[in-house]
Amino acid sequence: MQPLLVGLYPPKRVDLAMSAYFQHGHHDVCQQVQYTVNDPKAYGLGYTPEMQIFFGTNRPFSTSDALKQLDGLKKTYNVVIDIVNTETCQFADLVLPDLTYLEAWHFAPTRWTPNRKHTAIRQPLTNAYNIPHDAMSILWELAKRLGIRDAYAENLNKTWGTKDKLFEKGRDYTPREMVEVLWEDKAHKPFQYALDHGFTGKKVDTKDRYLSGLESKMKGAGKPRMKFYVDQLVESYNKVEKTVKANNISNIDLAGYKLAYSPIPLKDHAFPTPHREAKDFPLYLITHKRMYRNQAGNTAQNPILNALGADTQENTIAVNTDMARQLGIKDGDTVVVESRVGKARGKAKLTQGIRPDTIAVSYHYGHWSLGFPEYAKKGTWINQAMELHPDKVSGMNSFNDTKVKLYKA
Repeated sequence: MQPLLVGLYPPKRVDLAMSAYFQHGHHDVCQQVQYTVNDPKAYGLGYTPEMQIFFGTNRPFSTSDALKQLDGLKKTYNVVIDIVNTETCQFADLVLPDLTYLEAWHFAPTRWTPNRKHTAIRQPLTNAYNIPHDAMSILWELAKRLGIRDAYAENLNKTWGTKDKLFEKGRDYTPREMVEVLWEDKAHKPFQYALDHGFTGKKVDTKDRYLSGLESKMKGAGKPRMKFYVDQLVESYNKVEKTVKANNISNIDLAGYKLAYSPIPLKDHAFPTPHREAKDFPLYLITHKRMYRNQAGNTAQNPILNALGADTQENTIAVNTDMARQLGIKDGDTVVVESRVGKARGKAKLTQGIRPDTIAVSYHYGHWSLGFPEYAKKGTWINQAMELHPDKVSGMNSFNDTKVKLYKA
């Protein structure tokens, strides 16, 4: 269970995390950034953003209500650190090329498994274009030139939770040296072991993986409990209400927050506001990820993946066969998905494997960056039709909260 956060007002961060808007939010509220940049006064932000630095994200393409996201990018000086010429780069004033996973030092680039714990590093195999910096060294150099190098080192220690081996103040670190600090602190082995073996791991039994600390938190052995009433959310709502009334905030829906912060599940939670309001939009839009492409734009440009066949190059709009018959839609027809914020076109794929009241469209297709090859631009870019509804507890955007119409193009 998350600790109760302070609910600051006015917000100190442009993504509004830890503010009265998203007291329990974290980095997942990044979709909110462009909305805040568009109108910072509406959210009580204490400053007007003038510059944005992007690393490892492609928000103009990947988030909801994507066309509105573009407005905020037009109002700031944008620096983009990336390995490919993404849609974000189209709005950049300065693009700094990054190194790929085969060219860069990195710490712990592995996924955990239920019965193992890993600590690993990634070592560069090549540097095909002789790029002198990666994201780590760019950010370090930036901190140095801004005069905040020591504060940056201190925050690195805090973020990574380093204890035995720390980033020291008063000195610079190369990417390799940064990885060395993290390895020796987490693995408790000499860095040479990492260079020779790549990783270290240990087996974790079921009790340690799933029950570690549980008995102490649940008031002792043999006394487990299930907490159905999340009492901290009551105080969270009280902070929102107090802040809204004290500052005459007009852009917060208190009724919506009261529902979201209910400490017990309610029937209304199954019927989010957009679903009730969008009465003329009968279908639910859901998204998913296909196996051929991941979140990064570089997989859309991978010629090997795109040469596997037509199925890898283009996504489709999955429609229930019976519903398609009612709408006069045949398999392969070009159709339009229309919501309250936008439209997207694509090819219908009829199936019995989806509910009649739902359509599904996968992510990561329909790129429009001028820096992408034509085969990466095939398919449906569904994000332009998806509404933005960040969850008020976690800040995470729900990608299944859009109601749409479907009709032949």
